[in-house]
Amino acid sequence: QPAQSAPYLSDDAAPSRDTATDTEQSHGPANTSRHFMPRTIREWGSAARARAAAFFDYQSGSFRPILGVLLGASLVIAIVNVIVALGIVPDGETSTGWILLKAIWEGVFTVLPIMIAYNAAKKLDVDPWLGGAIMAALMTPQLTGVMSGMSGTSVSSALSGAIQCSANAVFGAETCTVSAFGIPIQLNDYGGNVFVPLLMAAVLAVVYHGLKRVIPDSVQLVFVPFLSLVVVFALTILVIGPLGIWLGGGLGAATAWLNAHVPFLFTLIIPMLYPFLVALGLHWPLNALMLMNIQALGYDFVQGPMGVWNFACFGATAGVLVLAVRGKDSAMRQTAVGALLAGLLGGVSELSLYGIHLHHRRVYRWLLAGCAAGGVTSAVLGWLFPSVLPSGQMVRGVTTTAFAFSSLLTIPVFDRMWV
Repeated sequence: QPAQSAPYLSDDAAPSRDTATDTEQSHGPANTSRHFMPRTIREWGSAARARAAAFFDYQSGSFRPILGVLLGASLVIAIVNVIVALGIVPDGETSTGWILLKAIWEGVFTVLPIMIAYNAAKKLDVDPWLGGAIMAALMTPQLTGVMSGMSGTSVSSALSGAIQCSANAVFGAETCTVSAFGIPIQLNDYGGNVFVPLLMAAVLAVVYHGLKRVIPDSVQLVFVPFLSLVVVFALTILVIGPLGIWLGGGLGAATAWLNAHVPFLFTLIIPMLYPFLVALGLHWPLNALMLMNIQALGYDFVQGPMGVWNFACFGATAGVLVLAVRGKDSAMRQTAVGALLAGLLGGVSELSLYGIHLHHRRVYRWLLAGCAAGGVTSAVLGWLFPSVLPSGQMVRGVTTTAFAFSSLLTIPVFDRMWV
């Protein structure tokens, strides 16, 4: 057998005396630490990259199936904003038809945690209905009545004396707790939340698969779901829910601070990062942050700078379309037309990025130049003309109160939309 194919000569095996002697004669004494440390660091790096890839795959897999309904709902709220902007109906109209139209968007946003929990559980090979059921339990009318106990609902009236509230200096809001079975429970509104279902599904996977290993097959159908529901619901309402709220609120507060103190840099960095984040599939955490900002702050300031990247992407695609028409390249023309329509009407950039830009470095340079120019323009105008929130508060940059991918149809969602 040839020596080079022998397993004992690999890096994982200890060298023989003859091999060591040959090594010492040709290269000097072997330095085992010199060979050990780089390989260990490489192994740690590979493991870290694998974990990061698994995390982003888990997160994107939890969002991707509901992307269509989010985009569809964003067009509904865009139409609502167009109607208001054109003065067809006054802002804050409370007619039945108006309420029904807005309910399409608000319904999707309200049950978003249940949809995410379903997809996240399915991604982790857990019965997806368990994930959806646990989040639904946190959002039942009775429990949400307790969660909104500060508003004076019929459910909360009996609990008004048991609810204890204190100011939260970090998030600028109240944190309220109520006692159940002698255990203090933090009251949270989970509507529109994204971090809690993601964390809950990860814990559910550990509990679910652990129970399947110890419970006999003959009774798994009953006792695995039963114990999973009870255990994970308790963990979620006591630990995971408050942790997810604090995590999301902390990220939102951090980015809000960055946007408030260095808005020029923030507005420039976001569009310059997005071409690389989307290409690597790493943009999903920012999508989650946008939803969390809307849930925690009532508005989002990341989608405005993200729109700069979107329109720079579509502009580069339009340039490719012009060149394809001039060069009579029918294949590229068809690709560019489809990608441009999907982008301008639906806010979908992946068709342009994966179908055209990543295959042509020259186009990617155009794209980055457009992101930089748009970022500077948006930063300057956003500083000179701040957005005005429904509460009357002024915020630097372009903001929105809805989750909407930037397109021609969703421009009215943003304030200042002309920026």
